[in-house]
Amino acid sequence: MRLGFAAGATLLVDAGQHAYNASVCRLAGMNFVIFMVAGEH
Repeated sequence: MRLGFAAGATLLVDAGQHAYNASVCRLAGMNFVIFMVAGEH
């Protein structure tokens, strides 16, 4: 039972980390695009 809980917790943390990384990358990408567009003018 405890092993299943540990596996589930590990998967949950892993999924959360992937989601966090994806959102950070998206945010960085948006900032980069805005910076490039602002630099053009």
